[in-house]
Amino acid sequence: MKKFLFLFFLITTNIFCSDRFLETTLNVALARDKKILAKKQEVEVAQKYVNVNLRNFFPSAIIQQRFTKGKATPTERYGEYLEEYQGQDFGLKVYQVIYDGGRLQAAYRYHELNLEQAKLDHSRLKEDLIY
Repeated sequence: MKKFLFLFFLITTNIFCSDRFLETTLNVALARDKKILAKKQEVEVAQKYVNVNLRNFFPSAIIQQRFTKGKATPTERYGEYLEEYQGQDFGLKVYQVIYDGGRLQAAYRYHELNLEQAKLDHSRLKEDLIY
């Protein structure tokens, strides 16, 4: 019986001391910690701001279509006859900033630094949780 208990103790301690068990435990702890999840969302939001500001450097194009339909108002010259009309317009508008005094570059750099700071905060929190 003592040999069986000793063997059982050896097996169970080996299972809980393996690298795979430690890695799984750390992953579960990181996935459930509220501070880590909040910082992860902060990193995602900062990344979206960087993407939006990067798009400001490229030209934007707008395609418009307008359709109108109705009846013309009667005049005395034509009597009570109402004439129907239809109108359709198509348009393309292209917009590109030529000079902005560095506003776009400053905004992009600001959000890029904000993203870097959020990533550093996230990694610091992970290290604090692990160690």
